[in-house]
Amino acid sequence: MGKKITKSASVPQNWPSNITYLTSNEFFPPSIKPPNPFAFPLSKSKHPNNPFTSSHLLPISTSPPMPNPNVRIKKLPDDHPVYPGYGLFANKDLKKCNLVVCYTGKVTKREIGGEEGSDYVLGFGDEFCIDGYRQGSEGRFINDYRGILQKPNCIFHEFIDIQTGEIKMGVWVCSGTEKIKKGQEIMVSYGKSFWNSRGLLRS
Repeated sequence: MGKKITKSASVPQNWPSNITYLTSNEFFPPSIKPPNPFAFPLSKSKHPNNPFTSSHLLPISTSPPMPNPNVRIKKLPDDHPVYPGYGLFANKDLKKCNLVVCYTGKVTKREIGGEEGSDYVLGFGDEFCIDGYRQGSEGRFINDYRGILQKPNCIFHEFIDIQTGEIKMGVWVCSGTEKIKKGQEIMVSYGKSFWNSRGLLRS
């Protein structure tokens, strides 16, 4: 089971008091957590170091520190489409193809899904999904690019933690983005199915 960091310990600045900060995923029930499938040392010649290659293998990377000093959670201005919510912003220049943050949360089987009404559910491999609704990391504050940018500057993609062999969900700077400048909002595409299911997709 992933370690929980509560409000009494170190959490990112502007972290909401009603959300549990997780440095790793919490599997529910714990028995569904698979063993780490990768033997060490991993062959760096086989596994890419980012997801923007033709390789069918998962990329390998060192997990970013948590709390993550390279990003900042900020309340959004009233002209933002998600106002009065939060967004995640670069605290330094972030280069293309780099791993920015991990997306953590409650992991369940896909057939069970996330909590009803949650907007924080991501598919995680073929079997699982991650729900960052009531618990998670900085990644749960990443907004959809629509209405702000012409295209997303980041994507969600799994990777292998080179130190543990564990598969995690990461947020990566897009290969077509030269860099995300300090102070810019980190944004992904939630996908058409997300907006279609809510009747909110804009043409």
